[in-house]
Amino acid sequence: MNSFAITPAQIRAGRALLEWSQEQLAQEAEVGLSTVRDVEGGKRAADTAAVASIRRALWNGGVVFVAGGSDRGAGVRLASHWPNIVRRPTTMQMFEGMPFTIEWQGKVITVFISREVLDDLDGHSRSMPVDVYLKTFERHRGKILDAITLAIGDPGNFDSYGRLLMRTKDIEAVDSAKWYKVVIDSGEDIRDIEAKSLINKFVSLFLASGLPSNVEVFHDLNSSNAHVYYFSPAAAIIAKDLLKSFSAVACGRPNMATLRKIKF
Repeated sequence: MNSFAITPAQIRAGRALLEWSQEQLAQEAEVGLSTVRDVEGGKRAADTAAVASIRRALWNGGVVFVAGGSDRGAGVRLASHWPNIVRRPTTMQMFEGMPFTIEWQGKVITVFISREVLDDLDGHSRSMPVDVYLKTFERHRGKILDAITLAIGDPGNFDSYGRLLMRTKDIEAVDSAKWYKVVIDSGEDIRDIEAKSLINKFVSLFLASGLPSNVEVFHDLNSSNAHVYYFSPAAAIIAKDLLKSFSAVACGRPNMATLRKIKF
């Protein structure tokens, strides 16, 4: 979930995108209806626990908050890369954790999220009843789905039965997910060769990873003396060693207005 401050207008817009009433938002966020009205009316500070709950509820529904910048205002959009939940969790297994089923690019995948992850998400200090863990799953569904979109690109997260095992490191990756920037500024001829090599090698890794839809690579069209590429967090996971070999540096999400998305 984005950590920057959001405005009452963004909350109203996010609710409109989901076609939720104020009553439904209050129910999803587990707050009172008057609280939702106060937040949307700008009568509550942006850093209160109630606003955090409302923000999380909208995130669970698929709303992505977009920060304002020097050339654009703040806004909202819908998440486009989440897997679809085919079967919601109903139980907790002793060793593997909580199972549920998703659809990802036409494939049905069983996911197990560990008890430790669920404990950390809601601050449980001891083993809890199944219904408590099911409520934790729903409360943090957006973060869990975000983690899946990052973890699913790493074959090491699957067991020998093809099941995706979600651990604490995968949830933590959501908060630490970074874009990476590669600048190729060698001599003109070498620059073009190196740029082509970078993209060709990345395409090979992308094809081998199963073509996850949240992988994005952009080329900066404004740079005339160098080739500048931006790799999304999911792309960076797939190509970690490759990007390291090209001296990639971590950065925030770039300004998309000046970039061209590379199609694979």
